Formats: sequence, C-alpha cells, structure tokens
Amino acid sequence: MKNPHKKPFILLLFYFCYLPLPAQPLKKSITLEDIWQKSTFATKSVYGIDWMKNGMFYTSQVHNDSLDVDFVIRYEILSGKIKDTLLSGLLLKQNPGDKPVSIESYQWNEDETKALISTEGEQIYRRSYKYQYYIYDLITKKITNLSKNGKALYATFSPNGKKAAYVRDNNLFVFDLDGETETQISSGGEFNKIINGACDWVYEEEFEFAQAYQWSPTNERIAFYQFDERQVKEFSITARQFAFDPSTITVNKGDLVIGISASGKSKNVLKAVELASKKGAITIGFIGFDGGKLLPLSDAKIHVP
Repeated sequence: MKNPHKKPFILLLFYFCYLPLPAQPLKKSITLEDIWQKSTFATKSVYGIDWMKNGMFYTSQVHNDSLDVDFVIRYEILSGKIKDTLLSGLLLKQNPGDKPVSIESYQWNEDETKALISTEGEQIYRRSYKYQYYIYDLITKKITNLSKNGKALYATFSPNGKKAAYVRDNNLFVFDLDGETETQISSGGEFNKIINGACDWVYEEEFEFAQAYQWSPTNERIAFYQFDERQVKEFSITARQFAFDPSTITVNKGDLVIGISASGKSKNVLKAVELASKKGAITIGFIGFDGGKLLPLSDAKIHVP
C-alpha cells in the first residue's frame, strides 16, 4: 500500500531545492578616510529649528548679510513656506538710534508670546557662556534688558513667563517682567569659593551638567545647587603652543607641576617648568624622543624614547 504522504513530501523537497539563493552582499573595505575625512558613517540630523507648540509651525533663525541683522522666521511644517517674521533684528532696539541686537540664540515662554534672546556671548568652559540677555514681547513690541548689571548665565523663563532667572557673579537672581525689578535670591557667591545655581568645571565637563537650578511648577520657588570650593586648591594649566605669560601661573613651594612635551622642546612648557622650579615646586616631565631640554629640567621624568 502506498503512503499517501510520500508525494507531497517529495514535491516540497524538490521545491526548496530549487529556491534561488539570496544575493551575497558586496564586501567593501572601511578606510580611515571614510571615518575621519569623508564622514561616511556620521549621523544626519536637523539643526537650527524650534518646533512650536501647536504642531503646525516651526521657527528658524536667518541672518541677512546685506543688512547685517538677524531674523527669526516662522514656517509652515507641511508646506515649508514662510508664515511670517516673529523676531526682526531691525526692531530689536531699546532706543531708535541703537545698533540692532544680534541674536545668538533664543527661547520662547510657555505661550510663545515672549522671546528670551541671548547675545554677545563669552565662553567660560565647554558648555558655559555669559550672555547679554533681552526679552522681547511679541504683543507689545517692547524689549527689556535683563543684563543692566552685567552679563549672566543660564537665563530661563518661569513656567508662567512672568519672570526670568539667571546666574551672575556666582549668585542666583530673579527678574520680574511686570515691575522690571531684579531680586538676588542667593548669597555668598564668590569666584573660586562659592557657586550658586551653576556647576563647577568638573560637573560641566564630565557630566554635561552646567545649569544648577530649576523653577517649581508653581512659579513661586527655585531649587538650586550650591558648590563650596573653598577647600579646592587652585592650579594652572599651560596649554600647548599658546602665548605664555608667567604672571598667569599660580604655583607655590611644594606644589607638583607636570610638563608634557614629546620633543621636550616646547617653549611654553619649558618656561612653565623653569618658573615652577624657581618657586620651589616639584616638577615631573612626560617626555619622548631624546628628552630635549625638559629632561634635565625635570625633578622626575617619565621618558619614552
């Protein structure tokens, strides 16, 4: 008696035997040029736009070279067409004869009727800048200077947009937009001693954590960190081949000074180590090749010829 299942099994086997094999992917070598020069595998993204809350528009900053002024343009998301101009550098003046405010960055308040504008930035560390801050009211067309008492860091709107907070001279301040009054809400801030509302270099560099305060949802309170650096010793770093000024070096007797120069001939490093030795510091040289002049100057050496 024949097995009724034998034929389907043979047919099925026959079918699979003749399935076409998938095409083998082409092998391509990855070169250093692909990684470092051509950016072949670099991620792609969209920069310079700010999505608006109604989901219908976004804004983007545009610089007009002929007028040398900045504009913030509102675009329709679906069509990409210009809707209107929300911020015009031509109008960003406190007085008619003033030079227009240059827009380096901007942020909107909760209902997008006011813009907090940052300009004249001065870099401190990798992620921290001091700015001149202004607030522009799109309804009244009024511009308010938040930085009459000096440049500040990390300015933000309160949740209701009626106040702004920022850090200046290591203290935290709140600016009331209705009364145009500034109130200092922390005390004791001092360079290289106490920092209120901002992080020190280590947190900023290693944890990408720079702004150290946050508004409460009720607009009534601000929580902030305070860093006490009074027990942290100050030291200086002389960088590579930049111009060297001995007056910028803070070193005392017994301090440890490290000089790094592969050739042992870097003029800036040699000057720094010579100065440190004269002040009684202990010097260590990290040196390559024949050691150059840094080899005999250093009290201790790590020498890799």
